Amino acid sequence: MGLAVAACSTESDDDGAGGGSTTTNPPVVLDDALASDIAFHVNRDVDPAPTPIHQLYIATIESAGEGDRIAALQKYFHSEPITSALLDAARRGVQVETVYGEDVDPSCESLQQDGDTFDCAAMFRQSMLSHHKNLMVLGGNGELRALVGSFNLRERSTSQPRVHSAVSFDVAGGLPVFEWYLAVAEMMLTGTEPPSDAIQLPIDGGGTVTLSLPSSSRNPVRDMLAALPGCEGTLWMSYYGANDDWIGGPAFDELQRLTQAGCDVRVLLDEEQSPTAKLALEGRGVAVRFATFPAGSALLGHKLVFAEHGGEMFLLQSSANLTAGDMLLSNLTATVQAPQSAAIRGTVDGELARYW
Repeated sequence: MGLAVAACSTESDDDGAGGGSTTTNPPVVLDDALASDIAFHVNRDVDPAPTPIHQLYIATIESAGEGDRIAALQKYFHSEPITSALLDAARRGVQVETVYGEDVDPSCESLQQDGDTFDCAAMFRQSMLSHHKNLMVLGGNGELRALVGSFNLRERSTSQPRVHSAVSFDVAGGLPVFEWYLAVAEMMLTGTEPPSDAIQLPIDGGGTVTLSLPSSSRNPVRDMLAALPGCEGTLWMSYYGANDDWIGGPAFDELQRLTQAGCDVRVLLDEEQSPTAKLALEGRGVAVRFATFPAGSALLGHKLVFAEHGGEMFLLQSSANLTAGDMLLSNLTATVQAPQSAAIRGTVDGELARYW
């Protein structure tokens, strides 16, 4: 199934069910790509190395065999175990392609072994536009495993451990998803635009997963919040970086609307990165705190929103901070709208309440 470019449309929420008017390109719907096994993963401040998400990366890479393909878009590669796992996959006959923004340390060349035939320059390509934290593995049978998160590929800091989250899911008939992801990589390398800035696929059991790139007309956080007429339980937002700019501001406005509608909205921010965002949210009457850490000094790395309404959960996981600057880097965002999950709600509440 190929991708088609979706026409632009203007969607206006004037009936009071959601937020204000938005203009958004509708995602390309991939009806033949069926998502399943949606899972939410966290690195807590008290987790020792290797953290759960670090281990998830290793396990996902190690699951690939001869004839499979791996694509990873990352800010950098600073984890020798993960880089070594990618090289071991190449030795097994897996086609490995990555794009990184800053550096590969240790380098691919320093980890090569006698008899290796793969080309490090072809496997690890640099683009200063890559701020992603994502991985996809496409099996020879068309099954795809996707991992979208906030976790940078680095070793665990003992003095200031970073807390992160990630969403993983499987896709039957995942080739179109993988091809779209490669088109995103090509955009960062050559400037060639992908066929769409968003794709959407149905979930086995109901709901959808949308993979999107923020753009001049698409603001994934605002769009998700604007779709909520209200919420049950706590609506959580947790971000390392946020600004009251043309990306963050409209999302803050939606949080204000939901707060005024009676929602228990709670926003966690990193104190060093988002001091003005806290003031902007407080000015809108939204409950916001700088994250505190039970185990001492830590750093909030999340790019996460979670809410529930009408029997559905709305889970947004991104590699982008809520800022215009990260929009320009075309970070990937995964938005899950699906039947409520007691397990995911429990994990989100239990984790974020620790820093509140």
